[in-house]
Amino acid sequence: MDTTLKVLVAIGAVIVGSFIVGCGGDDEADSPAPTVEKEPEVTFGLDGDTYRNRRLFKVSNLPVDDWIVREVTKAVEGEGTRDFFGWVPLPFSLYHTTYIHEEDFDIDRMSNGVISLLFMQPTSEADFVDSLPKAFENRIPFIYIFIELQSSTDFDSSKEAAVSNLEALAPPFDWEDEMHEVINQSAITSRDGRHGYFWEIVLNTQTPQLINEQFLDIESKAKQSFFVSRLESNRFIYRILFWSPTDQYDTYVPVYDKIVSSVEFRL
Repeated sequence: MDTTLKVLVAIGAVIVGSFIVGCGGDDEADSPAPTVEKEPEVTFGLDGDTYRNRRLFKVSNLPVDDWIVREVTKAVEGEGTRDFFGWVPLPFSLYHTTYIHEEDFDIDRMSNGVISLLFMQPTSEADFVDSLPKAFENRIPFIYIFIELQSSTDFDSSKEAAVSNLEALAPPFDWEDEMHEVINQSAITSRDGRHGYFWEIVLNTQTPQLINEQFLDIESKAKQSFFVSRLESNRFIYRILFWSPTDQYDTYVPVYDKIVSSVEFRL
């Protein structure tokens, strides 16, 4: 190869090499450093129309625009729980009751612990009532969401819990009329595939409200959904209850159904 050709080859090699190195440098300078996306922080409690509980329970589609929705910081059924019968729609935990038929009678109650979560009503702020007895007295429909930590019961399925709850509604005395009529019951599924169960009942207008012989003299219906889940060594029953006077029931039950369809056990 003559001298001229060698010089041309050398110059070409330098040009090509410079081009390759130059391109590589531009890529490094122009390419942004890779970023790691952070997982969004989970907000527990009520956040917009969604509620999350640390016991791996989530509900969405809450009617925050049309209803008053409040987190419950204490049991909404009031202080004197011995003053109430264990009838639906009072949301007592599942329990066994023994009645002594004498002039006076005692109630032997063995209950699961109740963890109240949400209490909501289709009212204005001024008309919202802070207890279940007041809701019944003022004929205000409500949705109540709560959890039972199973201690006195050992249910492994939502159907077993729901059916046992219905069986606990047997009249305490020798009444001819039933306290309720079951109009619907069936299996349901949470949004993330957890099996649940619900029942829907019509309440007798002579259902006792208080032990002092007051009666809930109103035509009403109730619907309740149950899910059973385990968290570590604990077993929980997740319950969503809706009660309404009959003349308002069809108006508000779609709100309830929408909430139940949103239930998830992943946050």
